[in-house]
Amino acid sequence: MTSLIVRFLVLVTVFGLLATTGAGSPFKERLSSLRSSDAAAYFKLGEDIADAARSQADRDLAIHLFVLADHLDRNRYHRSALLAILPMIEDPAVISLIQTDLRSITDVTDLVPVISEPADRRIDAISAVVDFLSAFRRADREAMEEILQQEGVSEQLGLLQHRLPGDVDWMLTRVSTARRDIGFLTEDDIMSTLRVQAALLGSRNTPWSTELHATNGRPMTVIEPVPLTEIFNIDPQQLIWRNGQWE
Repeated sequence: MTSLIVRFLVLVTVFGLLATTGAGSPFKERLSSLRSSDAAAYFKLGEDIADAARSQADRDLAIHLFVLADHLDRNRYHRSALLAILPMIEDPAVISLIQTDLRSITDVTDLVPVISEPADRRIDAISAVVDFLSAFRRADREAMEEILQQEGVSEQLGLLQHRLPGDVDWMLTRVSTARRDIGFLTEDDIMSTLRVQAALLGSRNTPWSTELHATNGRPMTVIEPVPLTEIFNIDPQQLIWRNGQWE
């Protein structure tokens, strides 16, 4: 009798896990019906899955949907996607990138310059380094080589080398063998580049009036935020959910 009870409890537990893992049955039909022409459907489904989330897999799926909604209709869903994603992430580097992105789209009167030093050349070099690291994750060697021609970029990368997965030569070689394979970098490689970008993008504590004085009235420099598809390593071309995966 005891054996039968144990077996029954095991079966109940297994079925319970299956019912609450990843894309649960209430959402399977909606996932399969998603189409790129309807960004709102991606966002709404992301909200519903996030509200019902019982596992990290559920939260990851919700984040994936918010990122795709942002990709499909950035003007309408970018800020909403950032706000929806922020409570579901724990990595400090990713949180910093999301918060920086949010600050960059607030009212103009709330914006302050990105960098902490007023030198024009260093501002441009830092902006270029951010672009270089994004190009590295995309395996875009041509863009990387073009950025390296800009003044001060190699020097800035040299100073940051100890925080990156390798030096400039290593990154160029790695990209040459990647053939645009989205999985050519390890998770540690990706996170180290994101942390550096977060640090470069996150220096927004200098008062606006102080920065204007230091730069002799130079207009604010804006560094383009890292796309959400890059931050979460999501292929923006894979928009259809079929047989339990994106394609």
